[in-house]
Amino acid sequence: MEHKRILILDGDPAFRDEVARALTERGFSVRATGSAEQAVALLPEGSFVCALVDVELEDMPGLEAVPLLRKTVPGIRVIVTARENNKQQEAQVRESRALYYYVKNFDRLELFQAITAALRGGK
Repeated sequence: MEHKRILILDGDPAFRDEVARALTERGFSVRATGSAEQAVALLPEGSFVCALVDVELEDMPGLEAVPLLRKTVPGIRVIVTARENNKQQEAQVRESRALYYYVKNFDRLELFQAITAALRGGK
């Protein structure tokens, strides 16, 4: 199941737990945390293929955590999540070279499709 390992990094415990539970039910191996520091500590545990990173974390802005994750796991595919969208944030997400940008009030199916695409290595 190594190819289906996903890291969820989100400061909202309700969203983090909901998505972790749904992904686990779909057969994914999931680790979840709210802080970038804890996420970096989890990375050596295994080869995460995909990371969901929210723009709001417990200890730093999520977009600042993306380079830390990529430094530790260079090939990790990043999906950025946010509660709300605005033009400035959207531009920052594009600059981060995220594979996908998911706004949380959209259908969860869209998020799961993005994760599936990330695990296949595409968009």
